[in-house]
Amino acid sequence: MRIIHPEYRNEHQNTNYPFADTATLLSRDKIALSQGMFIDASIFPIGGGPRPYISSLQVGNRLVTIWIGDTSNSQLAAGSFDPLAPPDMIGLVDVYGRPAGLFVTDPIQLAAAQSWSSGTHTFDIGTTEFAASCTISTPEPGVRGLIAAQGLLLTGDAWLVGEDGVVLSVDPDDGSNIVVDVVGDPLYARRQCAPAGLFNTPRFIKTINGVLPDAEGNFQFSVATLTASDTILRIIPEPPDTLRISLVGKSVQG
Repeated sequence: MRIIHPEYRNEHQNTNYPFADTATLLSRDKIALSQGMFIDASIFPIGGGPRPYISSLQVGNRLVTIWIGDTSNSQLAAGSFDPLAPPDMIGLVDVYGRPAGLFVTDPIQLAAAQSWSSGTHTFDIGTTEFAASCTISTPEPGVRGLIAAQGLLLTGDAWLVGEDGVVLSVDPDDGSNIVVDVVGDPLYARRQCAPAGLFNTPRFIKTINGVLPDAEGNFQFSVATLTASDTILRIIPEPPDTLRISLVGKSVQG
């Protein structure tokens, strides 16, 4: 009997797919991946090179980790599963935690991982190379992470804080570049000697005719009174730091 339209999960059961036709599916120590254990795959690690393949299997008591590599890096991305509860799909993430692919599996055949010996089982590139139709070339633009002075790798959302005269802003032209302006800090040397909370901004004018400033050290000048609707007093700022106070009007002849 010939099946014209086989079920999706049975379509490639007796073929090497999603691996290349020439793949032997044998590790260096003769651990075998059976045909149909992996039904389909989509492999797209960011920055991955040519000829992606399963580079190794790390087998523990309740965890099997599948590593994906290429011609230049044997640990581009990985996915894990519990051999005592094999799933029908295994997601892959790269070393920065970003999605890097997906396996569609046959849980019954994947349960054979329970018989694999503990340790790391390594594959050569020709034994588990993926079919070209399963791989997607993904470029690697931009910043992928930050390494702190202590060697800690930071990924995901990160806050950039400008201090001591450093101003950070977003480029208004494209909105994607961060502009760093070093404008200086007039109190920088003083801040190194004492924390900011240990000194106050100088206030040169203490009183005006016995009147004290407000809590911030400011004097408020207002051209108005409670008894007159208008006034001849004029206060005009003169750059850079001068106030010119004058009276306007004319003398009355008797």
